[in-house]
Amino acid sequence: MSVPTQRVSPGFLSGIIVRHATRRYRPRPTTPVVVALLAFLLSLSACDDTVNPIVESDQQITLFATLDMLEDVQWVRFIPVRGTIGSSSVNPEDFGLVSTDLTTGQQLVWEDSLVTFDNGAVGLFFYADLRVQPGHSYSFEATKAGSSVVTTAMTTVPEMPIITVLPEEVTQFVGSSGFVVNGFQSVSWSGLNAEPFDVDIFYRFLRTRNDPFRDIELEPKPLITYADGNLSFTLNLPGDRFLLQDSLDLAKHALMGIGMEITTLDDNFVPPGGVFDPELLVQPGTFSNVTNGFGYIGAVGRYRAEWTLTDASMRILRYQTPADLFGKRDFFKSDTETDSSVRVY
Repeated sequence: MSVPTQRVSPGFLSGIIVRHATRRYRPRPTTPVVVALLAFLLSLSACDDTVNPIVESDQQITLFATLDMLEDVQWVRFIPVRGTIGSSSVNPEDFGLVSTDLTTGQQLVWEDSLVTFDNGAVGLFFYADLRVQPGHSYSFEATKAGSSVVTTAMTTVPEMPIITVLPEEVTQFVGSSGFVVNGFQSVSWSGLNAEPFDVDIFYRFLRTRNDPFRDIELEPKPLITYADGNLSFTLNLPGDRFLLQDSLDLAKHALMGIGMEITTLDDNFVPPGGVFDPELLVQPGTFSNVTNGFGYIGAVGRYRAEWTLTDASMRILRYQTPADLFGKRDFFKSDTETDSSVRVY
């Protein structure tokens, strides 16, 4: 599958990689909406059986999904709205779901699946092999046998932002108490559709060629500022090393690079007033982009950037370099690549 290219601002020394995030994220952005939807469903099941607010309504289907760039298979929760209170079974053959990538025109017919939950209840899901792409819009059409009503929804994946990583500035001098090291590096993202839902910054280490990478998340994070689609922060490189030495034996691990991951939500993933208020969200249609039905289908963009420090900076900061442990500056680079090259994929 082709991976969309990324624009990278020029003017930095280190190699940089920008790509879809491929690990480490948890699906945290969906949590508030999941809670609200469950509360809504519970409120329906708890109604008195003499109350039937949806009789003769064309809104006969509830859809809920979060399209996730991390996943190769996407899932849509499909909930038929019944005309009466009860627990009648669902026949998957009575329903259908088709999606269209409005950017490319590709259509997918989704497969149905009945899932049994821990409490014994059975839920209907639809799934498809789909790797959503930055900036693409996806429409959904859900149908019910015997009904001419089509339930629809549309969501757009956030565009891939632009990252700029400036050259690190690392110096040392002799002070009254010995050597003093100063080191800073500025990083910024531009073109964001909204303030990121989550930001992680990590340092990547390797002990031997056969070991997996170890990503140590930086905690506490530096001060991160956001305004008008731009996010920026400055790394305190000596301070970060002081924090990292509590998590890893730095004398036995080579620093392979620094990276960060950001999670962004689609433009519609904003509740009324910008607050996830369960009391408000349980009201049908309050937080919904579904036509002729209920629910919400949203999209999550997840992006990762990785870059390296120069050998000179790493030695001043007293990190082990790949050359120290493996005898080569960066053993996974091709012979034609240099430290100033940019790899984008």
